Amino acid sequence: MIKITRDKKIMISRGDSRIIPCRFRNPSRTPEDGTIAVVTLKRDYYDRKKIWEKKYIIIGGKFNIRLTHEDTNLLDDVSYYYDVQLRHSDGQQYTLIPPTEFKILGVVGDADT
Repeated sequence: MIKITRDKKIMISRGDSRIIPCRFRNPSRTPEDGTIAVVTLKRDYYDRKKIWEKKYIIIGGKFNIRLTHEDTNLLDDVSYYYDVQLRHSDGQQYTLIPPTEFKILGVVGDADT
């Protein structure tokens, strides 16, 4: 199960795999092809250590965030924080989504029997 709120908070069941399609709606603000979208997850907003970081190439104003079983399976049932940055070929960076909640939900099926 995954839920993404209007303010971009993500709630996902631990261990689930999902693809989150992302696209730019405003043609005048769409980054050029080859721009890198970097998605980073941390335990806490102020933490220096990253849990994971994923990079995607933007083509045609689109990219997909791919969450695998391994990305969330070993995480605790708590809130983490993610952000999305754009890294342009000329070295410029832009934070597309500022630090936002990424909540891991427990799964009843994970309980020992």
